[in-house]
Amino acid sequence: MKTLRTICSILFLLLFIGTSSHVATASTQKTIVKLLKHNQYSGSLLIIKHGKIWQKNNFGYADYEQRRLNTSKSVYQLASLEKSITATLLIKAQTQHKLKLSDSLHSYFPNIPYSANLTLKHLMQMQSGLVLSNKTSTNLSTKRLDYYLNHATRFDKNYVNRWHYSDVNYILLARILAKVNHCSYQELFNRYFKQPLHLKNTNVDDNYELNPYHTTGYDVQEQPANYTNPLTLDTQRLDFELGAGQLYANVQEFYHLQAAIVQGKIVPQKVLQIYRQVPPTNQGNGYNGGVYNDAQNHYFYAHGVEQGFDTVFVMANNGKNAVILFSNRHNPAMTNTIDLAKDIYQMVITK
Repeated sequence: MKTLRTICSILFLLLFIGTSSHVATASTQKTIVKLLKHNQYSGSLLIIKHGKIWQKNNFGYADYEQRRLNTSKSVYQLASLEKSITATLLIKAQTQHKLKLSDSLHSYFPNIPYSANLTLKHLMQMQSGLVLSNKTSTNLSTKRLDYYLNHATRFDKNYVNRWHYSDVNYILLARILAKVNHCSYQELFNRYFKQPLHLKNTNVDDNYELNPYHTTGYDVQEQPANYTNPLTLDTQRLDFELGAGQLYANVQEFYHLQAAIVQGKIVPQKVLQIYRQVPPTNQGNGYNGGVYNDAQNHYFYAHGVEQGFDTVFVMANNGKNAVILFSNRHNPAMTNTIDLAKDIYQMVITK
């Protein structure tokens, strides 16, 4: 009889704990939804906890004129989130002995000022001091793009061996990757990401608007935010952002892509960890390999803003926890999307 009472007590305790946990989870999820609605959020949210979907929500319109709502399949332009892809491909090329991160930039782009003193690692860490004097507004063939980069890239001595964000670093890396692999950047993406990971709605091509799940970017000019200012996608601008801002995806496929990187499915984990180590001169923000590495919180993150799109992700170093926020309505008057994602991660994962 005593044994029976003990078993019943244990079962009751487990039931109580399970119910309390469920209530706490539901309460946190509601809090997150309220937080995003308060920030007039338009887009998709995905939270991964211990490798499984913990929460997903969608807000607002993918295309207001068509009254098409955002869904979990909605595809967004990801802007600078692509840089982590380019850095991974660079590390991949080193493991294949196609290049070395210690290679001089002069070997590939001899007309760029100070190129003989810069390495590919300088570019990957955003410590080259290189900037573009202006961005071209016309489509450039491969040869014309190389000529343009050789002659339009400028060197600022104040930023060498010191972090300074400039897209040209990753545009140059993407062109170098194409040269040493004797194929286009898109072919590299398809070979190492799209095909092996079975990505259906993720790519770096110019077919974004042909995707049935694509979203329209909106410009916020007044508060509360509305959908009165749709933006026409500037594909020429995107084409120029080779390796630095062409990627598009939905939240779930993007999670699989980033998890594959840190879990050793593209390059060995130990190799990735070595090349994502933060140099002493980048300790202030943790930047390396296309992402910001936060050793204290054991996660990394990245943020992209492009033509009305505002995208961010925070992911544990092992890829098992993540918060992904993709928006098609950049709203500068509200909480920064990076801070939103970090707050949600703290709410769900850290506590």
